[in-house]
Amino acid sequence: MVHTKQTKNRVRQLREKGESIPAIAKKMTLPKSTVSLWVRDVILPSKVMEMLRRKAMDGRSKGRMMRMERRKIEEKKRINHARVLVKELVPTFDVRMWQLISALLYWCEGGKTQLNTLRFTNSDPQLIKMFLRALRQGFILQEEKFRAIVHLHGYHNDLQQKESWSRTSGIPISQFSKSYRKPNTGKRKRANYQGCLSVRYNDAHLARMLDALYHAIGNSLS
Repeated sequence: MVHTKQTKNRVRQLREKGESIPAIAKKMTLPKSTVSLWVRDVILPSKVMEMLRRKAMDGRSKGRMMRMERRKIEEKKRINHARVLVKELVPTFDVRMWQLISALLYWCEGGKTQLNTLRFTNSDPQLIKMFLRALRQGFILQEEKFRAIVHLHGYHNDLQQKESWSRTSGIPISQFSKSYRKPNTGKRKRANYQGCLSVRYNDAHLARMLDALYHAIGNSLS
């Protein structure tokens, strides 16, 4: 496309006034590459350069804010979708479904080198709570067979952590063993870190049942 000298001059005037290349392109309905070519030799005063710099910074800031808002909206949609799905499905779970859930969680996190007892260890209270709920919903258990041990750093309060993990797991403190203190200098403390809880259920049959279930699931998908 052939452009008039008047158009080129207008573009250069806008640039000299401190307009950005994208703004000029939009205002003059021209490609940004064309505008950039026409103004590349325009020498701008320091004040204009500073103004353009501030505009660019403001533009990037606005862009970041817009992206953050879009991410928040998308995250809210995902959370709402998940809540609706869980609210609809969980009440329909029968014993078999809870057994499968507990088997899958055990597959991911359980101690499976020896199947003479069931072991499950994690630092995430929500995961511990989820596994134990699935286990209790899926199988007939004897609560007195549960044992627990808390893995702590030196800066943790032993009794407070046991009480917290007891509430999370539903296992009485009387069934907790002596806590294991992991080596730590105390100089570095992980915020909100509650230590780990290792749960044992002394039933080889149950451990082997979960083992059989998750292997059956894996084999069915291969």
